[in-house]
Amino acid sequence: MVAPLLRTDAPLGQVAWGAGVGMFIALLPIVGQLYVLPTVWAACRYLLGRAFHLPVAYGMVLLINPPLKILTFYLYLVSGAALLTLLGDPGMQGGFAEFKSVLFGESGDWLANSLRAAGVALRHFGLPIVVGGILWALAGGALAYGLVRVGVGRWRRGAAALSTGASVPAREDSPARPE
Repeated sequence: MVAPLLRTDAPLGQVAWGAGVGMFIALLPIVGQLYVLPTVWAACRYLLGRAFHLPVAYGMVLLINPPLKILTFYLYLVSGAALLTLLGDPGMQGGFAEFKSVLFGESGDWLANSLRAAGVALRHFGLPIVVGGILWALAGGALAYGLVRVGVGRWRRGAAALSTGASVPAREDSPARPE
């Protein structure tokens, strides 16, 4: 994942924008993120006039999706429920308790209990997961954009200095404050 970021000749802004958009799409609680990404790319390129690096965006989606989906959906649920409770939505009270009681209900039929529990989960947890997912997607996209912009920019400056034989300039510290 790091090699395509560092080896691309695309402008730094497009690479960072691609990482940010890719992370945003990867963290959204939607199905088919790999199919949504080209549509977002086309809209950004042709409607907004700001293209991003599509291979980097795909890399971010592929990197985040499989290993972290269960964790991210739990974080979406918790943060979305907390935000909705903060905003005064009383419909979220008791959702997990009802889900657990249906899932481990009185009947011994595991399949029927699971199907009823899935209905309870969709009814109680759908909105919190969407709200939490949008919050995490915005934060993750902004963080990925910033980290890639700074990291790749530093790497490119260092690589350019090494290829020309020049030394990498040391970072100047700010003058000491008088005490």
